Amino acid sequence: LPAISWLTEKRCLTLKTLEKFCVGVAIYRFNGRNLMSVTFPWFSPTESELVRVKVRAIEDKKCMKLDPSGNIWGFFGWTTVSEDTTEIVLTEGEIDAMTVYQETGLPSLSLPNGASSLPVELIAMLERFQTIYLWMDDDVPGREGARMCLKKLGRHRCKVVWCRDGGNSGPKDANDALQLLRSLQREHKLQIGEMERRLLGIMESRSAESEEYKMAEMEIASTKRRFQEEERKYEISTILSKAQIVPHDHILRFEDIRREIQEQLTSYNSISGISFGSALPTLTKILKGHRPGEFTIVTGRTGQGKTTMLSQLSIDLCEQGVHTLWGSFEIKNARLGAKMLQQHSKKSLRGCSDREFNDAADAFSQLPLWFLSYYGTTDIDDVLDAMEFAVYSKDVKHVVLDNLQFMTSGAYRESDTFKILDQAIHKLRLFATDFNVHISLVIHPRKDDESQLLTLSSIFGTAKATQESDNVIILQTNGAIKYLDIRKNRFDGSLGCVPFKFNEKTLRYEEMEPDEVLAMEQEYANSL
Repeated sequence: LPAISWLTEKRCLTLKTLEKFCVGVAIYRFNGRNLMSVTFPWFSPTESELVRVKVRAIEDKKCMKLDPSGNIWGFFGWTTVSEDTTEIVLTEGEIDAMTVYQETGLPSLSLPNGASSLPVELIAMLERFQTIYLWMDDDVPGREGARMCLKKLGRHRCKVVWCRDGGNSGPKDANDALQLLRSLQREHKLQIGEMERRLLGIMESRSAESEEYKMAEMEIASTKRRFQEEERKYEISTILSKAQIVPHDHILRFEDIRREIQEQLTSYNSISGISFGSALPTLTKILKGHRPGEFTIVTGRTGQGKTTMLSQLSIDLCEQGVHTLWGSFEIKNARLGAKMLQQHSKKSLRGCSDREFNDAADAFSQLPLWFLSYYGTTDIDDVLDAMEFAVYSKDVKHVVLDNLQFMTSGAYRESDTFKILDQAIHKLRLFATDFNVHISLVIHPRKDDESQLLTLSSIFGTAKATQESDNVIILQTNGAIKYLDIRKNRFDGSLGCVPFKFNEKTLRYEEMEPDEVLAMEQEYANSL
């Protein structure tokens, strides 16, 4: 079967390993196509009960699903755990878990949905283990995932494994290391074989006592030792032996941030964020994508489309695996959800049949998206408490709050209002940093001359909002067109505008082409 060949030949896994982890093969339907897929079973700790299957198509890594859908959680790899197990390896993916177990014999589990996914329902299953080796991918998302796991599991019993050992090159994860090791072993075997054949030729033409034979024999022995040293670097047991206890978050040495500094200076693209989607490519180009730990302010006059824009951006990020929490204090969740459902399905659902609605709703329900139930005036501390729970239990990495004015109640004078606003901004900024979560916050502008374009000083409140934020996006209109005006970008300082148009059927915004902008501006000029 192609699926088995993919796992054994490309991924270097043995049939014995696949059998131990109960890996299966099946045909699953993705986007109207029947695709050969690998199934990874999830088990619960109670009698090793099979609770769910994760399905991954071989042809396209993006084609994945959970069967059945819902909120049932278990661990892939629980079949390697016995009653007396005291230490385990927790990896980012299924292939890595199988790799570590195959090469070391250590019980190995995989996070259910990548580095950012450790549902609170699974934490109790890990309580009995004295030592947990966290082996995430050695990249930015992997390091963020390791930090998340450390907070949930406790740093006192966790050791972190990095394939690259402080460098910026080499294998990214355990299976990459195994593939590289096997490739080296094959190459070294061929070279040693060629040297031994040459040695045999020397013995046949001269003798085993000749000086040339002895020199060739010594060269083979030396080469074997050198090859063994090269291979040892990529052995799973060697990499695992370098696992380290992570020091406290707020006590750092230069070596602790050396890797991040190196990436900022040498690998600029690797620290750019997640794309905002194909509809607004220039927004991604200017802001360099969406990154955790940042604080974005969005403003614009009434009716400019702030909620619609954030709704679309959050959905496009959800589709790429960004767990999102939406707090809509001005629009009820059912109304917001109806808009998001149509944006996600990319078609109008007004007057749709029950079947059309259920198909769209089933697909939408697979997104890692949650809603706050608060509506209207709400205390900021209550919101923060719910946010913290969502980060812990749902691995949320993006929080959208619409809008700030509903979380600043209790003011009787204008000076009190500004003070409460500043306090809320300060708390949100700290939350974004401490929990490494991106917060997108809507703040209405001041009441002023609506014929004028908005500026940074137009944002309601004091200057603290713009000072504390990483990004400021203003929805503007010049009469002819609407556009996103990026007025602050702390990441690299790039600023600019993104003209957009509205598709009434899909309720989505799309970036305008230059010729469309010129045509609209000319039409507007002619109308004056």
